[in-house]
Amino acid sequence: MIAEDTAAPRGGFLQVTVVLSEFITEAKNNGELQGSVDVADLSRYLATIMFGVQGMWASSFFSNEEAMAHIRRSWIAVLEQNKAKPEVS
Repeated sequence: MIAEDTAAPRGGFLQVTVVLSEFITEAKNNGELQGSVDVADLSRYLATIMFGVQGMWASSFFSNEEAMAHIRRSWIAVLEQNKAKPEVS
């Protein structure tokens, strides 16, 4: 099986990346995330994590609570890696 071109996400995935992009842009503008963060890449990555875990939930690998916990922990780990470093004076 060959996947369609993923350069242009569609449907729910696109909607999620748009919402995430808004939050990531705001965090970046507030100095909460590194200035070098690529908003599109990070929003797509976070959405991929969420949809991947939701797929596992839909296949009954996780309970609803477990799925939410996995998404939360994964997002925290990714955002921690991209948080702004305190300025040293």
